[in-house]
Amino acid sequence: MMDRRSFLERAGQAAAALSAAHLVPVVPEVGAAAPARITLAAVGDCILTRQVSKIKDDRFLGLVELLRRSDCTWGNCEMTFFDARKGYPTPKGRDQNLVCEPWGADELAWMGFDMVGCANNHTKDYGNEGLLGNLENLRRVGIASAGTGPDLQEASRPGYGDTLGGRVAQVNCASTFPEWSLAAYATPHSNGRPGLNPLRVDWTYQIQPPHFEALKKIDEMIGQKTARRPPEKPSPPNELVFQGRKFVPGQTPDVLSAARPEDMKRITDAVAVARRNARIVIVTIHAHESYTDRGVPALFLQPFARASIDAGADAFFGTGPHLLRGVEIYQGKPIFYSLGNFFFQYATLKQIPAEVFAANDLDVNTLDPSLSYDKFFFPQESVYWESVVPHITFENGQVVEIQLHPVVLGQKEPRYERGTPILATREESQVILERLAKLSEPYGTSVDSRNGIGYVNLPRTSK
Repeated sequence: MMDRRSFLERAGQAAAALSAAHLVPVVPEVGAAAPARITLAAVGDCILTRQVSKIKDDRFLGLVELLRRSDCTWGNCEMTFFDARKGYPTPKGRDQNLVCEPWGADELAWMGFDMVGCANNHTKDYGNEGLLGNLENLRRVGIASAGTGPDLQEASRPGYGDTLGGRVAQVNCASTFPEWSLAAYATPHSNGRPGLNPLRVDWTYQIQPPHFEALKKIDEMIGQKTARRPPEKPSPPNELVFQGRKFVPGQTPDVLSAARPEDMKRITDAVAVARRNARIVIVTIHAHESYTDRGVPALFLQPFARASIDAGADAFFGTGPHLLRGVEIYQGKPIFYSLGNFFFQYATLKQIPAEVFAANDLDVNTLDPSLSYDKFFFPQESVYWESVVPHITFENGQVVEIQLHPVVLGQKEPRYERGTPILATREESQVILERLAKLSEPYGTSVDSRNGIGYVNLPRTSK
């Protein structure tokens, strides 16, 4: 097997050649059978604010070559590719409105992206105009998308991409979003509303019985002193809605979460449609929600991921928390609970609304928008600046290999270079893969490392 240094050298040469010449793809003979194998690469959150097609670094070009040589490459488009002068930022308080000029879509196409998901908490950072403009720019460069649209019918439909390995479908949704970014159905009487395909989550807070009874008494006392309207339907004796949150008694404190059945049905129905119409089906979600810590997904996510596989998905990819989460193999199919960051170029975001400067105690007329970056939430832990790119090989519909290519995002680079992914060194790879292996242990998944590349150990299947 080629070692990592040789791979980097050859990958850099190949990628440089690709960027310097117009290559003619190899076209199969008419009537030739479809290849038995198809490969799929996936990346996490893409927050792109700088052109990368001019970078000549071998480790970056090696990563580009990895994406290009996959039959299909998918990522989470956490940007609005849109001319910000033609729209208006939505008010989000201190949170940034993520927008990149239309050439950002061209950059993703240059890197080899075939498909992206668009449903996330930045979907409508520039309102309806930005959402629809983003879709138009992705279509312009030939990148298939899913998860957003002019109404909920469109946002919830599968997106299809015709790739070198055949037709690939994705169903994309988000559980993390502002309420005003939800798409709405069109009806015979009304237009729908542009927005995203939601997986809404109901939360229940379990507290010990003495605390539950004390909270009930507090609720009664507050209710006696306010003119609030009584609930239309009384809560069961073992439930209490207090300050908009549902509490139940239990022996151990817990935060329970469950996806709404109507959203689960809409999404899994779309997966079944995709299964009938594509060679490979992926389900993707943007989910910030966590459980015991940020690296552990909230309880609703595993049942949703497994239901997606049961409905016909070949792979499931999560994004959102900006760091890696564990990997599960369910029914022989991979579930990546979070792929972390891929592009994380926050530091060079230019179009920043006045309220963001004001919330950060900055002069709204400053000539240096990067000042807001230093006041934002950006954690310093290295886990937010490293990830893996899964490269999955399917043969006759079955997963036969999952490679994990570690990447780092230049945390210590100057702000004008920070946030661009490159292939990790052998030493960096070892640290990343060991951490991912530990995160995957609760799911019964083991990861080996060879020559700086991870390999997910797949369960044996009987022939």
